[in-house]
Amino acid sequence: MPERPSQPSLTLREIVFFNGQDQGATAIEDLDGRKTTYGQLHDHVSNVVGMLNGAGFRRNDRIAIALPNGPELAVAVVALTCGFTTIPLDPNETTFEYERYLQRVRAKALLVERESGQLARKVAKDLGVEIIELIKSEDSRAGMFSLLGFDGIDKREPEFAKPEDIANILLTSGTTFRPKIVPWTHSMICWGAYYNQLSLPLTPSDRYLITNPFFHAGGLSNISRALYGGGTIICSPGFQRSEFFRWIDQVQPTIYSTPPAVQQSIIEMVKENIGVISRSRLRFIRTGMTSLPSKTLKKLEEVFGVPVVELYSSTEVNGIGQSALCMGHRLGALKPVAPEIEIMDENGNELHQGELGEIAVRGPNVFKGYEDDPDANKAAFVDGWFRTGDLGYFDGEGYLYLRGRVKEMINKGGMKVAPQDVEEAIMEHPAVAEAVAFPVPHPTLGEDVAAAVVLKKGQNVSENDLRASLFDRLAYFKVPTRIIFVESIPKGATGKANRLDMAQTLALL
Repeated sequence: MPERPSQPSLTLREIVFFNGQDQGATAIEDLDGRKTTYGQLHDHVSNVVGMLNGAGFRRNDRIAIALPNGPELAVAVVALTCGFTTIPLDPNETTFEYERYLQRVRAKALLVERESGQLARKVAKDLGVEIIELIKSEDSRAGMFSLLGFDGIDKREPEFAKPEDIANILLTSGTTFRPKIVPWTHSMICWGAYYNQLSLPLTPSDRYLITNPFFHAGGLSNISRALYGGGTIICSPGFQRSEFFRWIDQVQPTIYSTPPAVQQSIIEMVKENIGVISRSRLRFIRTGMTSLPSKTLKKLEEVFGVPVVELYSSTEVNGIGQSALCMGHRLGALKPVAPEIEIMDENGNELHQGELGEIAVRGPNVFKGYEDDPDANKAAFVDGWFRTGDLGYFDGEGYLYLRGRVKEMINKGGMKVAPQDVEEAIMEHPAVAEAVAFPVPHPTLGEDVAAAVVLKKGQNVSENDLRASLFDRLAYFKVPTRIIFVESIPKGATGKANRLDMAQTLALL
């Protein structure tokens, strides 16, 4: 067995094979109990890369992937990334989105399942993008597949990717009409997994149930982190409310990862699943992408009896901070994961402890710049620091606290209001299940504070009573002038609420 290095492997293939993993241990497992070992995964990677090399594909060729979440997608991402540049796409995109993405990322080919992915297939054909069809294997190994029409091709000795090659191309989940293109190099991915391992070690005995989509940054990062630790990735089709606790009981994960948007659903199902929880082997719960309300975090820890670890990351940075692996940790307090983090003012000057400003990051786990977008790069980087667009501050003990996005800061007549402050205060009310604060236009102040609130089932509170309760928790200018009760908070594909467009979405303009 290769000896585990003291420094990170620098390509995804090296993580799979040369990072000290037991090649007979399970790397990939599906919900039916099928398993693929690290050795089998590496053999499959070599076979797929060699086969595609024989068909004329070369290092850095760009191959888009439009597959449903599950073990085949996980294995396909690993296999193709080891030899080419992959672009994971949501298989539920529209025609317009497929056209835009495939053209912008200059995809040479598109990988789809045979007998499915008809929309993506049609768009690719119209654009002259080669189509590669995946056929699921019926053997006992999880996620294995063959490629239609490639069996007769003379395989070449596989040409694997190098550390500075682009491994994945992702598109930001921001609100702009034109999402930015974010290239991930192998080196960036591996350094991110390495820093994660230093901060929160995963072990070969860990069984990691991932419900995040593998075609988003969070899901992709979970793959590399789990493999770096030598553990087992348990692949799901995505979060399914009716199946979640059956999965917990059936596959006995030691970790589950799911976005904050679905954690409340899990809490709502606790009463009828106490037996499952008592039998579980969980050692911690992982969440990220957006901040988890403190009330939800406390309830999860109380119910499952294990820590909830919040990860702060972004499409551009593979790990910035995460909470401590302990019960009842200081809510919202994050330990830095990235090697260098500063808080800056709007002019790029470093701020002092306790001062609120923009979080900036520097290090090998940070991307090198948006593709084909010099204006965005000029705005995002200052003296080698990447400006995340997130608001935060450091306390006296070196913990990082997030307070929302710079662009989402509400400017109420010159008084700055962080939406997260308002949301946390609203969530303290016992009748409230979920809340989002956002700006609304004001004729003299410029902007005012509003909030959308979801009440718990069977609970009731008036707008006036809820507002009155906030004056004990917030400065007067932070209390929302208007509170709208809704059945659910509108969210995007990644589970994030778009605060900037919320007033228009709720027809308040």
